[in-house]
Amino acid sequence: MEAHNGSFTLAEGDSVYEASSGEKQSTYATMSDCYGLAQQQPPENGVRSVGYVPPEQNGTAGDYEDATGLKRVAAAAAAEGSGKVEAFDAYFWNVRFQQALDELRTLQESVMTPQVHRRLANAWTALRDVAHDFVYAAQAYGKIIIGEKELHESHKTIPPVKTTGVAGGEKYIVKGLIFKFATDDKKIYGDDEMAAKVAGHELKSCVRLFNVADTRVRLPLMATVDYLGFRLTVMSLLPIDHSTIVYGSDNAGRQMHLKDVAVAEHMKAIAERLNLKGHVCGTVPDTPHFELHGPTDIEVHHGRDGNLYALDLSRLFPPEKPDTKVQACYLYRLLRPELVLRNEVPLSSDAFSKFGCADREAHTSDEEVARATAFLLGKVIPEFAAYLDLDQCLFHTCHPTDKVSMSLAPKMHAAGINMRHLGRLWSCTNTQSVRDLLYNEMISRVIKNQLRRKLREQMIKEKRLTETPHRGVVISYLNLVLNRHMFSKAFDPSEEAHLQEERTLREWQQCIHPRLVSTFPGYNDPVNKSLQDVNLMGVYLRLKEMMGLELSKDCVRKCFRTQERRFYLYDQDLIQLPCKVTHMDLITVAEGHLMALSGESDSTSMATQFFQWSIDSFSRVIDTNPNSPAYLFHLAMAQYQLAVREADESEAMRLLDSAKSHFERSMKLANFKEKRTLLTLTAVEWAKRCARIRLVFTHRAGTTVKCCCWLPPIGPGGQHAVVGLAGKDGSFEEVVVQEKEKEKEKEKEKEEEKEEEEEKKKKKKKKKKKKKKK
Repeated sequence: MEAHNGSFTLAEGDSVYEASSGEKQSTYATMSDCYGLAQQQPPENGVRSVGYVPPEQNGTAGDYEDATGLKRVAAAAAAEGSGKVEAFDAYFWNVRFQQALDELRTLQESVMTPQVHRRLANAWTALRDVAHDFVYAAQAYGKIIIGEKELHESHKTIPPVKTTGVAGGEKYIVKGLIFKFATDDKKIYGDDEMAAKVAGHELKSCVRLFNVADTRVRLPLMATVDYLGFRLTVMSLLPIDHSTIVYGSDNAGRQMHLKDVAVAEHMKAIAERLNLKGHVCGTVPDTPHFELHGPTDIEVHHGRDGNLYALDLSRLFPPEKPDTKVQACYLYRLLRPELVLRNEVPLSSDAFSKFGCADREAHTSDEEVARATAFLLGKVIPEFAAYLDLDQCLFHTCHPTDKVSMSLAPKMHAAGINMRHLGRLWSCTNTQSVRDLLYNEMISRVIKNQLRRKLREQMIKEKRLTETPHRGVVISYLNLVLNRHMFSKAFDPSEEAHLQEERTLREWQQCIHPRLVSTFPGYNDPVNKSLQDVNLMGVYLRLKEMMGLELSKDCVRKCFRTQERRFYLYDQDLIQLPCKVTHMDLITVAEGHLMALSGESDSTSMATQFFQWSIDSFSRVIDTNPNSPAYLFHLAMAQYQLAVREADESEAMRLLDSAKSHFERSMKLANFKEKRTLLTLTAVEWAKRCARIRLVFTHRAGTTVKCCCWLPPIGPGGQHAVVGLAGKDGSFEEVVVQEKEKEKEKEKEKEEEKEEEEEKKKKKKKKKKKKKKK
C-alpha cells in the first residue's frame, strides 16, 4: 500500500482475496484504511468533510488519559454570517464507551457497599446511554447514506471516503462513525446478499469476543443498518492506523504482524475460550509467518490511547466444509460458535481457505472442520429434529397469532445449527405441525431476501432521493406473494382477481419456490403444497422481527387475524419503510442490570416488577448469545430474587427451578476466573430447602470470595443468608451461614450481658444499703 499526498492507493500486486473454488482474485483493503484516512486525508478544495479531523488536532496519549466523555476538539470558524460551529471529537464515541466499561470493571472488583451500588447504577446508565445514542446516530446517518447511495458524489450530504481496492462497498466517516456498505462490488462473494451475511458475521463475532475477551483487548461499538435493501456496517472511530497494528494482518495475509508477545498470549487465551486452534498464517511464501489464534486477516492494534483494539472479525469462526459449486462460501458459511465450542478439538479459522496455505498442518485442520461439519449434519440436526417432534405441543401453529416461530431461531442457534439448515431439519422431522413451523420460517426468509433485492433494484432504477417508489415496491410485492383469496374456493370471480391469482402463482412457481429449494437443501415439497401452507400471520410476524416491517393495526386485524377472503394492502397500511438496526445488545444488558439494581434497592411491591423487567431483558440477550456465563448467571439471579418475593409457592418453585438450571449452565460454561465471581450450584438447592431466604454477597479478607451484588434487608426480622466462594487453591467450597441464627446468638449474648449488668447493679445497691445501715 502506498500513500500519495495524504490519500492511500493499493499498488499493483498488493494483497488479494483468493477463493478456494478458483474464483477471480480481487484487491482487498481493511477498515484500518478508513482509520488512517480519517486522520491523514485533507479536505478537497478547502471543503471540510463531515467528521474530518486534521492531523494537528489529533490528541496524544496524554490527551486520552485526561479525556472526558464530552471532550471536543477546538472550534472551527464557519462561513461568514453562520456563526461558529464546534468541531466534533473524532473519538467521542470510543471515549464514552471505554470509560463506561472501565468504570464497570473497577466497580466489579470492589467490595459492594451502598455507595458502590449507586456508582454501579450510574455506570450501567452511562453504558446504556452511549449505546442508545450510538444506535440512534447509526440509524439517522445510515438512512441518509443509503438514501443517497445512487446520487452523484457532488450531491451527497455525506461524501464517501476515497479508497481504491476495497473488498466491499463505499466507506463514509461522519461524526466519529465509520459506515461501510456491505455490497459485493468486487464480485468476491457472488451476490450482495452474501456480502450482507459477511457483515452480519462481523457483528456476531464482535459480540462473542466482547463477552469472552480479556479486559486488555477491547472492541469498538458496532451495529448494522438495513434499509431500502442495503446493509451498512457502522463502527466507532478508533485511535489507530496502519502503523499501530501489532497482531494479524491488514492486507489479507500478505504481511503478517506479531510485535508483542503479551498480545499473542491474550489472543491465545481468548481462542481457548472459543475453542479456536492456533495455526501458522500467511499467504506469501517468502515473507515471515507467525502462529496466530484466529483468522489471518484479524487485526489487533495498540491504539494511541494505550488500549488494545481487535478488528476485522468476520472470519473469526471456522467455515463449514465448502461446497465447490458455491463461490467463496468459506467466507460466509461459517459454523455456529455453539457448535465450535462443543467440538472435541479446537478448530482453525482459516480451514479450507488460501489464508492458511503456509501452515504445514492445514490438511489436518481441514479434516477437523470436515468432521465437525459431518457431526452437525449427521447427529446434531437429527437430534434437534427429534427434540422438536417430542415437544411438538410447544410448536403447534394452528393459531395465526402464535409467536412460537420467533423462538425457533434462538433454539436452533443454541444447539449450534445455522438457519440455512432449515431444509435439512425439515426433512428429518416427522410431525406435520413442526414441518409447518419450519416451512413458515423458510418462506419468511425467502420473501425477506426477495423484497430486499427488489428494493435494491428500485434504488438503482430511480436514482432519486424519495421513499415513495420504495413504499410502492413493498406494498405491491406483499400483495403479490401473500394474495390470500386464491386459497379459498369462494374467491372473487372477477377478471381482475383472476389475473392477480395468475401473477401470484407465477411468482411462487418461477421465483419463490426455486429460491426455497436452493436456499434450504432438503426441502422438497411441491409448489402447490407450498402455497396452501402459508401462515400469513406467521410470515408477517417474522418479517416484522427480521426487517422492521410494520403495518397498521387495522390492516393486521383485517388481513391476518380475521378470515377475510381477500388480502390486499394499501399505501396507508404501511406505517414506515422497513429499517432494522442490529447492535451489540448493550442497551438490553444495561437495562437488565439497572432493573435488577432498582429491585434490590426497592423495599416496596414495585421490586417484583423491576426483577421481572430484568428477567425479560436478560432473556432477550441470551436468545442472541446463549453461551454467556455472565448473562446466564444474572438471569438466574433475577429469577431467584423474584422467587423470594413471589407469594404463590408453585410459581416461586418454578422460578427457583429455572434459576438452578441457568446456574448450572453458567457454571458449566464458566472458566475458573469467572467461577470465582459466581455462586456455587448447591447454593440454590440449599435456598430452595430453606423457603424464604435472601442472598447477601460479601467480601472476605484473605479469601477469593468476590462480591457479586449488594442487597439491603427487607423489613425487620427478615431471614438472610450469606453465600460465597472460598478457597485460593482452585477448590470451590460453599460458605452458607444463616444470619438469623447469628442474630439469635447475638441477642442471647446481649440478654446475658444485660442480665450480668443488672446483677452487678443489684449487688452495688445491696452494698450501698449495707454501708448506709452501718
